Amino acid sequence: MTPANGSVCETCGEPIAGGGPCSRCLFKVSFSDFEEPPLEEAEPWARLANLELHEEIGRGGMGVVYRARQAGLERTVAVKVLLRARFAGAEERERFHREARAAARLKHPGIVSIFDIGEDDGVPWFSMEHLSGKSLEEIVRDHPLAAKDAARHMRDVADAVQHAHDHDVLHRDLKPSNILLDGEGDPHVTDFGIARMDAHNASELTRTGQVLGSPGYSAPEQSFGGEANARTDVYGLGATLYHLLTGRPPFVGPTLDTILVQLREDDPLSLRRLNPTVPRDLETICLKCLRKDPAQRYSTAKEVAEDLGRFLSGEPIHAKPLGPIGRAWRWGRRRPWTTALAIACALLLGTLISGFLISEHREDREERRV
Repeated sequence: MTPANGSVCETCGEPIAGGGPCSRCLFKVSFSDFEEPPLEEAEPWARLANLELHEEIGRGGMGVVYRARQAGLERTVAVKVLLRARFAGAEERERFHREARAAARLKHPGIVSIFDIGEDDGVPWFSMEHLSGKSLEEIVRDHPLAAKDAARHMRDVADAVQHAHDHDVLHRDLKPSNILLDGEGDPHVTDFGIARMDAHNASELTRTGQVLGSPGYSAPEQSFGGEANARTDVYGLGATLYHLLTGRPPFVGPTLDTILVQLREDDPLSLRRLNPTVPRDLETICLKCLRKDPAQRYSTAKEVAEDLGRFLSGEPIHAKPLGPIGRAWRWGRRRPWTTALAIACALLLGTLISGFLISEHREDREERRV
């Protein structure tokens, strides 16, 4: 049966849920010496070291993830393999290894654990904790989360992100699809593929003009070549919370350029405009994370977690909404030429009105004197 979206494998024509090759053809491309996996995937169809691969469970821009069984320990794990590894360059390989190294140095219940790393037939892979639940992106496809559920998830995620920051790791790609739920419904941060370790290290593993991160969730300084720091991940927390509450990222558009223009010039739509059930305090927390000026955001992920905790317990939050004067000032700073023109027009109009009133006053005085 062909999927609803009509997608088929570009190699064998097998119906698949997304674009590109199916898991069998993809693995044949990456591992030239492996036999084609059987149609019945209940049994393992490939091996990596002591890992028996069973089925594909996820795919991103850099890798594909398989459910696997670790022989000896007899436990289910997830295995990530570099996508099209035989054709990957040094940068792609380094970025893949960086993800494993970044996550492996973090030990936190809210971060997916890395178990092992290796290479088989020139193809890098690493094994990690397998979670049985869905991603937050899958959860909100049909409808936004309830306010307290979204706040509870993001409080826990912010706590995990703070742990990463405490160990000099910036995630830089926080979004709903990179947060997985376990069987108990607790969130776990994954996909440290563009993480930066050691904030003093200037190497970004990116080329001039390359947008790092995911459009719609990346902070302005990250999208336009600025310096990333902890407040960059704070923006990602806000963008993720925005999506959980509204069903969409802060900025959407048909092209990358459209999204980047919005990111540079516009404020996100009010959450309450998209979802009137969002409490004002939760909207205030979210929009503080999404300030374009990093200095106006929460300074740490811990502060985000604490304010979300205050919201959940019914206490006054520390974030304050931006008033009309503040919004006007921020709008003017982003559009200096438009602001200058508006001020010039206002001054000219004021001068004309003043001149008219003075002239009227003089004529009136002359008439009274006559």
